[in-house]
Amino acid sequence: MGLECDARVIWGASLADLALSEQGREVGPSIANDTISQPDARISFARTREAVMLVVTRSRGRRATLARLSRASLLSHEDIMVAGHGAQEGRALHYIEGAWHEGNPPMLGPMTHASWMSSIVFDGARAFEGLTPDIDRHCDRLINSARTMGLIPPVSAGEVEEIVQDGLGRFASGTALYIRPMLWAESGFIVPDPNSTRFCCTLFESPMPEPKGFGVCLSPFRRPTPETTLTLAKAACLYPNSVRAIQDAQGRGFDNAVIRDSMGNV
Repeated sequence: MGLECDARVIWGASLADLALSEQGREVGPSIANDTISQPDARISFARTREAVMLVVTRSRGRRATLARLSRASLLSHEDIMVAGHGAQEGRALHYIEGAWHEGNPPMLGPMTHASWMSSIVFDGARAFEGLTPDIDRHCDRLINSARTMGLIPPVSAGEVEEIVQDGLGRFASGTALYIRPMLWAESGFIVPDPNSTRFCCTLFESPMPEPKGFGVCLSPFRRPTPETTLTLAKAACLYPNSVRAIQDAQGRGFDNAVIRDSMGNV
């Protein structure tokens, strides 16, 4: 995939402080502000494994690299594809309490702590073309997220990875899958009972999105800070904020949104 790249852009800076690179020369921050605020400007981006390159296109045909963003700054395209599907049309397998189940089996009841107090964490990985990039790191992050939530994982990262590999073998070789292990509290009142933590590992068919790019805009909403919520965990309770940003973006004709933090940083 082609990438609009310029090493001189400022990593993690406020949008107001970013310099644009236009036709090989640096342009002042004031143009950066002007560009993103104009109604005839459209923001798009190209993706690598580590980062995203934002590109602004004006109606007059000017293109400029706006910023190199860490992937944490916006919801991945894979997450959007998954969120937009609702009920999955392809095959889905779930490992629950030592056995594999198909379809959409019930897991959480009305008295489950995670159902009403959101004490649930997960991770999302991909399998495609026989590869599962960084699957060990995804499993590690799941366990760390659970501990951040105050849960006691009943499985280790290594055990989660073994379950994932077992699940992969139950699909045809090369099937594109979304891999989503989860941990949640079954009991507790306000504070979850850490010893009630349950585990599920889901794998479902989910084709990789076509590498054709998509449009993004600057969201009016902000990301929470570590002082306000569990930003160090990949927790389900964080996603409604991302969802409303995407809904706002889609209502304005875009596919995704760039969400700044409370200080205006990307």
